[in-house]
Amino acid sequence: MLDIGSGPGTLAIPLAKQVRAVTAVDFSEKMLAELNNHAQAEKLANITSVQASWEDDWQNFGIIPHDIVIASRSLSVNDLKAALEKLNHWAKQKVFIGDRVGSGPFDPDIFAAVGREFRPGPDYIFTVNLLYQMGINAHVDFITASRSKTYKSREEAFEACAWMINNVTEEERGRLEAFLDDRLIRKNDSSWELTRRQPPQWALIWWSKQ
Repeated sequence: MLDIGSGPGTLAIPLAKQVRAVTAVDFSEKMLAELNNHAQAEKLANITSVQASWEDDWQNFGIIPHDIVIASRSLSVNDLKAALEKLNHWAKQKVFIGDRVGSGPFDPDIFAAVGREFRPGPDYIFTVNLLYQMGINAHVDFITASRSKTYKSREEAFEACAWMINNVTEEERGRLEAFLDDRLIRKNDSSWELTRRQPPQWALIWWSKQ
């Protein structure tokens, strides 16, 4: 299995327990270091990590075509068509993509609370249309995540929301803190719960090679 944009091994680690070998590719050295630490802790010796980007020639990194290629939440690229062609080229059997539906992980209420316009941009349907133009009739399934998330502290909840807003100003920090004061629920002495009005949705797009 070839995992493109593997991050800290969110999928590579559990899937490595079910397949013969995993090649995890990510441009972030920090993410791959976390992945390798997780693999070592799980005593998994069948994961090979490679630091490379979408724009790189993967062949130069010793990557060969794999039976299964996955790209979960990692298709934020300048040239989506080129990325899809690359995934299809490096797969022997199947390709699986996790793509955003609508706002995806972003909470429009947070943008409204800090006073910023929310522009989600193209979502999964753009990917599906590009695949159709490429002659690929992909399957699409939908995954609805939980509306609620639990955090160990208010600070952790704040950071989990602030990542959505680039370059948060002091004024926006105050607005976001007020938003969280209104929404956060203290569950016990060690956790806080934040619930969105609408649950995040993801599309699982996949196809088999001809």
